[in-house]
Amino acid sequence: MKLKLFMTTDPLTIHPDTGIKTAFRLMKKGNFRQLPVIEDGKLIGIITDRDIRRPDFADDIENWEQVYRLDDRFKVRGIMTEDVTTVNEDDELESACRLLNNNKFNALPVCSNKGNLVGILTLHDLIEPLIQFLKDQKSA
Repeated sequence: MKLKLFMTTDPLTIHPDTGIKTAFRLMKKGNFRQLPVIEDGKLIGIITDRDIRRPDFADDIENWEQVYRLDDRFKVRGIMTEDVTTVNEDDELESACRLLNNNKFNALPVCSNKGNLVGILTLHDLIEPLIQFLKDQKSA
């Protein structure tokens, strides 16, 4: 099965100069745990809720918002993961699932053959088909 049948198409994306607090609010509002980062039409990174929650105690800390980087003075560019593992929309679902599992990822950006972001495959995207599969197995 092709993973494009399961991915979320047209995911919400952000620019690397978006403030951390803004990114956090977008994640909370959309109930997302990650957002692809796009600059000049290309995927250049991904930011996750874990990136935002990871304190950097090497900095001079004035308050807890700084500890958890919930301040728009800090930009997504400064904490995003730049070396993003991606999958192709024509890849097999099984190989994408193995990538998710082996790397403990919650999501994988999905790119077209031209390298453009076309979707995101999240663990959540896989739950409903799994439930249906288990239900079908039970009734067989």
